Amino acid sequence: MLIDLGGPQQRLVLAQLLSHANTVISTDRLIDGIWGETPPESARKILQGYVSQLRKLLTNDVILESRPPGYILEIDPDDVDAARFESLLAEAREAGVTDRAGAVKLLDEALGLWRGEPYADLAYEEFARLEAERLGELRRGALEERFEILLSMGKHRELVPELERLTAEYPTRERLWGHLALALYRSGRQTEAVAACQRVRSQLGDIGLDLSPQLKELEDRILTQDPSLLVEVAVPERLRGYVLRGRIGEGANGVVWRAAQPGIGREVAIKAIRPELANQPAFVRRFEAEAQLVAALEHPHIVSLFDFWRDPDGAYLVMPYLLGGSLAARLEQGPLEPEAAFQMLQEIGAALTYAHRRGVVHRDVTPNNVLLDDDGNAYLADFGVATLLGEVSAQYVEGSPSAAYLSPELLAGERGSPAADVFSLGVLTEAMLTDGARSPAVAEVAACAMERAPDDRYASIDEFLEALADAMGGATEPVAVRHELRNPYKGLRAFGEPDAPDFFGRDRLVTELVDHVGRHRLVGVVGPSGCGKSSLVRAGLLPKVRRGALPGSERWLVTDMYPGARPFAELESALLRVAVDRPDDLEARLIDGDWEGLAGELLPWDGELLLLVDQFEELFTVTAAVEERRRFLDVLVGLASDPRHRVRVVVTMRADFYDRPLEYPEFAELLRRGLVSVSTPGRESMIEAAAAPAQAEGLELEAGLADAIVGDVVDQPGGLPLLEYALTELFRHRYGTRLTAAGYRRTGGVLGALGTRAEELYRQQDASGREAVRQALLRLVNVAESVDHTRRRIPLGELQGLGIDSEVLDSVLDTFVSHRLLTLDRDPETREPTVEVAHEALLTRWDRLRTWIDDRRDDLVFHRRLTASMAEWRASGGQAEYLLTGGRLDHYEAFIADTDLAISSDEAEFLRISRTATDEAAAQRRRRRRLVLTAFAAAAVIAAVLAVVALVAQQRAEQEASLARARDLAASAVVAAESDPLLAMNLAVLAVETLREGEEPGPALETALRTAKAADRSAGRYEVVDGGPWTLADLSPDDSMVAVVDRQQLVVLDSATMEELWSYREPGPEALGAVAYSSDGEYIVASVVDERSTSHFGSEASDADGVPDPRLLVFEADSGELVHTRPVELEGACQASPSWRSDLGLLGIAVENCYWEGIAFQFIDTATWEVVYRHPTPPNDIAGVDFAREGTLAAMFSGYNSGPQSWLIDTADWSTVRELDYSVGALSPDGTVIAGHQRDWFHVVVEDATTGELIDRLPTGNATPTGLGFSPSGDVVAISTSADSTLLFDVETGDLIDTIQATPAVTITLGENYLYVAGAGVVSKWDTAGIGLGDLNTVPLGLWVDSNSIWWTSNGTVVADVLDSATGEWFVYPVDPFTGDLGEPIPYEFDDSWGATPITGNRAAMFRLLEAASGETEYGPLEVVDLSTGEFTVIAGCWMEEQLSLIHISEPTRLQV
Repeated sequence: MLIDLGGPQQRLVLAQLLSHANTVISTDRLIDGIWGETPPESARKILQGYVSQLRKLLTNDVILESRPPGYILEIDPDDVDAARFESLLAEAREAGVTDRAGAVKLLDEALGLWRGEPYADLAYEEFARLEAERLGELRRGALEERFEILLSMGKHRELVPELERLTAEYPTRERLWGHLALALYRSGRQTEAVAACQRVRSQLGDIGLDLSPQLKELEDRILTQDPSLLVEVAVPERLRGYVLRGRIGEGANGVVWRAAQPGIGREVAIKAIRPELANQPAFVRRFEAEAQLVAALEHPHIVSLFDFWRDPDGAYLVMPYLLGGSLAARLEQGPLEPEAAFQMLQEIGAALTYAHRRGVVHRDVTPNNVLLDDDGNAYLADFGVATLLGEVSAQYVEGSPSAAYLSPELLAGERGSPAADVFSLGVLTEAMLTDGARSPAVAEVAACAMERAPDDRYASIDEFLEALADAMGGATEPVAVRHELRNPYKGLRAFGEPDAPDFFGRDRLVTELVDHVGRHRLVGVVGPSGCGKSSLVRAGLLPKVRRGALPGSERWLVTDMYPGARPFAELESALLRVAVDRPDDLEARLIDGDWEGLAGELLPWDGELLLLVDQFEELFTVTAAVEERRRFLDVLVGLASDPRHRVRVVVTMRADFYDRPLEYPEFAELLRRGLVSVSTPGRESMIEAAAAPAQAEGLELEAGLADAIVGDVVDQPGGLPLLEYALTELFRHRYGTRLTAAGYRRTGGVLGALGTRAEELYRQQDASGREAVRQALLRLVNVAESVDHTRRRIPLGELQGLGIDSEVLDSVLDTFVSHRLLTLDRDPETREPTVEVAHEALLTRWDRLRTWIDDRRDDLVFHRRLTASMAEWRASGGQAEYLLTGGRLDHYEAFIADTDLAISSDEAEFLRISRTATDEAAAQRRRRRRLVLTAFAAAAVIAAVLAVVALVAQQRAEQEASLARARDLAASAVVAAESDPLLAMNLAVLAVETLREGEEPGPALETALRTAKAADRSAGRYEVVDGGPWTLADLSPDDSMVAVVDRQQLVVLDSATMEELWSYREPGPEALGAVAYSSDGEYIVASVVDERSTSHFGSEASDADGVPDPRLLVFEADSGELVHTRPVELEGACQASPSWRSDLGLLGIAVENCYWEGIAFQFIDTATWEVVYRHPTPPNDIAGVDFAREGTLAAMFSGYNSGPQSWLIDTADWSTVRELDYSVGALSPDGTVIAGHQRDWFHVVVEDATTGELIDRLPTGNATPTGLGFSPSGDVVAISTSADSTLLFDVETGDLIDTIQATPAVTITLGENYLYVAGAGVVSKWDTAGIGLGDLNTVPLGLWVDSNSIWWTSNGTVVADVLDSATGEWFVYPVDPFTGDLGEPIPYEFDDSWGATPITGNRAAMFRLLEAASGETEYGPLEVVDLSTGEFTVIAGCWMEEQLSLIHISEPTRLQV
């Protein structure tokens, strides 16, 4: 809202007051500010008028007061933008010392307050002009400080455009010009940086000024390329997974650190390339591909590249740390003797020759890059660093000592060829030799190597070394340096970009893929396992894209990822590898789909981003959270749908998972458009793939050998990795450079090579090694239900935590990695080493491993669930609610006791913490229960004694005897409750029988009965169904039989005796999914699925494979005779939950697949067995279908992964009656009431089924409902919870009838006599006759009731604390517990220092409030006070652990007593 502040003079008064807010300004100063030296005679009166008008305009939180000698405006300084600006500026200057990023944020906030020139409408006034100038100077200073901080953080490239604009706006501000020159220089634009200095010199000269000394010094340092002008590299304690030990050295390109890698226990050197270089566009585009190429170099005299990564903070190369120092340090001691020099030159030359044959040029062969070991052997380091830096580094090396070693073409900014390394080796020769060894012949050889034109130099390194050996004559003996042949085959691993020269036979498919990427922004490469999908993309597509196969693609950025368990974290890591800035909250913004804002931050240059999501099936096998999966697919759709995002996505996926993403319509449509189907290559392509790499490496294949090898594999499914591995083994059995048929036969052939080699390596191990192999490989497989098993990528630390001897484990891993059966990599974020099977072919082709997996399939499934639970707990930050409890914990502990799978130390610790937490919680519950029992027992003793005094004298002796006997028996029953429930029940019953006729049971007996019944219910009335592990159960409508199922068998039991009546076992690999009785009890229906198959009903694939379709089995309930078998369209499902309404002739099934994703709700006519209705909106998860037993309503519940999203339908016309916000629920038998769990709430709502009117909310404590079921009458609803308990509520009253301990339920079936709870592999049976205490007496109230202040009195009545919320008065209501009669209310004063409940007019029972050592208030012991005498009696052993709470009774209702 705009406020009219009056005329110019009145606004000027306000401006002066605001500029000196909270300070008194004299009247004379205000007058002078308004009229200057000529104020009118009535100036003071006019000023008073202005002040009066301003007071009317100002809000209540702004006070304008008269205060001698003038006025003061009191206002919060943060409400004045100028004051807020200065405050933020001061905070930023203070923060800049320790928190540069925080200082920038403060400065940005301060500068953001500027919305124009200050006092713009008062610019003609002297006061306003001076204040505006002051604030303007502060603003310009803040801008300069901001640039200075950002430059120190390496943000120079981003600052150049803004600095160019501001220097044009303020052409004489030298500090801004200095920032611009430095930003240009650090961005690799030295010429422009010098030009900036010259420009400001000229502009200052026009007004008669010269450059400041500071700017002159900066210009000189830029001209001399002072290395100290570069961004100072910070000294972190850790760098990803490495611990830094200290700085080794520093150069123009960056810093070299000495570091340790704790997971492996080795010392390394890390070269950190400065961000101003690593963030150059050319560097970002080339880094990953060229670093991979360098990392693939394996030569005895090349310093290996262990690891590499790049992010907005720089680029990092990890190499071995050598103790011998560098050649540069050795040459400082003087030249070398000819023999030593020639040996080093041969070693260096051999490394260069090897690299050149693989297309890698060093470009920086200097003494600093030649490292030595303790024996003086030479190793060439920093391979590819100059390649990666390219022209970016040229400006820093020219004129430096190392420039003398660089060829003219490199100094000119060209990329160079192997001839550049010949030049450098010639210079190095002269530097290494003594004067005496540099004969004219040697000088001539070196001069030829250092010719200016590359074509005039020696043609190769070998040619140079031969000439040098001849020139040195007898001065040295040639050292034999082997040029080892390289194995061009990749074993089981996929081809990568560096392997493109060895990738043959897929030219047509590569061309098709390139074309698809050009025409579609999302491309799916789909094919069976072993057809070469990843290789096609990495070694075929990506090199083509980088070379410009598509218009402008040479400028594209390329990054890749695997979905893993946390796809958004993986996506964040992939994007940061090519980003030049690190956006705040990147992962959260990706999850929210904020690509509009992120695109500019992550992709500041022209060109596009190509994102490869390899092994896309991990999104459905490893990513457990369905909602995260959906969001990730939404993000891919968002990225690929809008060309403005400049992102193209390529996914590779196994064909047997192709149906999974089709459940997401938007993604499915994009996938269909950009689909590239890949099959196993044909014979000619395979022959080319086998022969061409050998020929390129100089190997000779025996005539007809390639054709013979391909003939053995061409018709085999997944034959490509088998071919590649056989060729890898053939290379090992070569004769010199010849690959022969005899060598091929020794490998075992294509079909036997893989298994033969794996078995051979296994048999080479001793007993401990063989066990290490078994344990390690079983860790590296994901066991699937209905598709082939997949490999599992795990941290190396997981294997190291299995208790296997470290030397044994290292030896096993080295052996299997060197033979290309396992692959080592690193986590993209933490750089922690990871290990995985090189290809799934190993899982099926090595008989021993396949047997291990098959024999321990169930154990592996159970173990993976354990690891998933542990991962969730860790992701939560170790929150207690994510620990294992109850039956789940028991099963996992039993599992690790029985299995022969090794359990990691982390898993054992997770179970230990879970058990400790469970035991502590159980102990706390026992303590509370004992305290309550003791309190009631003590109260019972007092009550019994007081009751005796009240009896008439002639009956005193008899009554005292019987009551004492009853009291003793009751107390004994309470004591025995925990140790012997059956004895407790007998004692309680005997106590009641001891009472004389006409005597009422007192509270002690009531307590004893209640306690004994609960104990008896938990012991004698509770059974676990033998066998299992059972998955589901259903009770017959008449309670007489119960049907339970596990994976392979259906068993029907007599409900009363638990004797088996009949059973059915499913043969073969098929599995029983679920079971249900028909509503008339005549039939049982069970679902069966084949877990090997994902084929759809009626598909040709399932017929051809001979695999039965998923189907339903119908049995006569009494006899067990199989009367009907019917295939049903389950669409790749491995679970179908049926519900059968006999009189309607309808069978409802809820169908889900093996990954807990909903497929469909279907309804079948049991007369024709045809599907008559499919629900049009398939959810992501399925809980089940529930029919009302009357009417035509049915409810469909969608489970916990869907939303919630459930429906109530009318089966008469299939109309939707209501959409329900339930996750799980149940429909009452008469169809009038529905109960359901609303996600994220710890309660169940009970509603009118058709209108949705709320009837009640049933609390479930701090636990999530997992299953619901109504009793046949509909009077009781049972709710299973995640707290391993099942709650029974009275539907009409909402009263909690009872709580029983049971595992979280998958199904609950509640009959008139029995309750069955199925979950966590256990079916438990409860006798409902032992549940509850019969009819409850209730009391009508309409007030606030303290739910914890309900007490027994001395005469056997009950009192309740009540607050009248209208008057604030407290009352005590006496209640007869057996009749429910309500007495007259007794008013009393409520004292905050007591938790008091008066028992009669002159006695009160209370807990005293005490102050604990922690300073918090806690309850003391129970005390009874005589209000007439003030005497206290302490009831020993009775303490209250929880504070009292008030519950509101909104209308006259019932209070359970």
